[in-house]
Amino acid sequence: MTSPPVFAVVGTTGVGKSLFAVELARAIDGEIINADSMQVYKGLDIATNKAPVAERGGIQHHLMDFLDPCREYSVTEFKRDAIETINSIHARNRIPILVGGTNYYIQSLLWKQNLLAAPTPSEGDTRHTDLAGHPLAARIGDALAAKMANRLHERNDRKIRRSLEVFYTTGKPHSEWLNDQQRYPTCIFWLYADSEQLNPRLDARVGDMIKLGLFAELSEMRDKVSAGEFDAYLTSLSASPPIDPPALEALRATSVEEMMRATRRYARRQVTWIRNKLAPMSLAEMGGEEGKDMGFFLLDASSLEEWKARVSDLGISLAKTFLAQAPLPSPQSLSSHAAALLPAPGTPARLPPQTKRTCPVCVDRITGAGKVLTGDKEWEVHLATRIHLRNSRSAWRRGKPVAGGEARGADERAAGPDGGVDGGARDGRG
Repeated sequence: MTSPPVFAVVGTTGVGKSLFAVELARAIDGEIINADSMQVYKGLDIATNKAPVAERGGIQHHLMDFLDPCREYSVTEFKRDAIETINSIHARNRIPILVGGTNYYIQSLLWKQNLLAAPTPSEGDTRHTDLAGHPLAARIGDALAAKMANRLHERNDRKIRRSLEVFYTTGKPHSEWLNDQQRYPTCIFWLYADSEQLNPRLDARVGDMIKLGLFAELSEMRDKVSAGEFDAYLTSLSASPPIDPPALEALRATSVEEMMRATRRYARRQVTWIRNKLAPMSLAEMGGEEGKDMGFFLLDASSLEEWKARVSDLGISLAKTFLAQAPLPSPQSLSSHAAALLPAPGTPARLPPQTKRTCPVCVDRITGAGKVLTGDKEWEVHLATRIHLRNSRSAWRRGKPVAGGEARGADERAAGPDGGVDGGARDGRG
């Protein structure tokens, strides 16, 4: 590895991140760094679900329970404090383990994502508003490299100009510069449970929080923080004249139900972020030249009865393999959920957004070049156009290739039983 590693445990609220992080820390001599934006605050132990000291297994936890709730804490401050903590842990020859559900905290820490200032024009430089007249236009291929060239629309002057500026400033293609942004060799574990198993656990946890004294804790802190879904209920407790007990109980039940719904919505948003942002970035790093400096694995936490085999034992084994820099298994091979949720390398259906595709049947009559579409949305719209459907049928009859299996499937779905175009199918492509 190029430098000491960092591990990260991500996943939805209530999936078991804290438990696995403690198990992992014991196995690899690690210390835990909190990456939850609410658990940095003093108090609110019940509301923010801080792991009780008795459940921390003697593992040192950092950046937890140290700020006054009245104080704002930005992602920039977290990144600064977390880097200092990681350096301190590394200096003790131990391994930092980031744990938390605030995914943009983790992503901002693991990737530098610096913003380069536009290069300062030197004397005699000319500002070119049109890329066609730019003296570096002929070197766009060098500036972008193949990966990024395939992602940018040929008319997207702003983004192409930005790539030229990065190349001008750093001497590196834009995509290569982005690849250099990974801050540490990192192994990320995504603990995932499908909603059918997770939602009852989330609902039960709300009930447990209430039994532990959630209402009393929120009442004590109401001058510093909002009580959220329970605000109306807590206000009604001190109403004058007092509210009738049946009405008060109904308000309490409504507040609890709203809290449960809000928690389930939050869990869905966390999955969306991980699946659409964190997982693609990490898997792209695994597929790069420095792939041994990145690992990303989904651990199936759906069944608590199978936790030891599917989460604890498997995760620790993968962590030790990563530390030994031994060959790692394919992330998609670990479980059915991993296969379904993680993009497989080379799978056309999982091309990243803004990837260019060329339609082989819709060609320019003068140049003979296929029509170029940028991004999934533009491609999907094109597949449903009458001219593409007509060209595809004509090419198919002549034994010519159409726009891949997915395009042919779309064309066949859009065709009526007599081979004509069913206009309504263009807006309902399944």
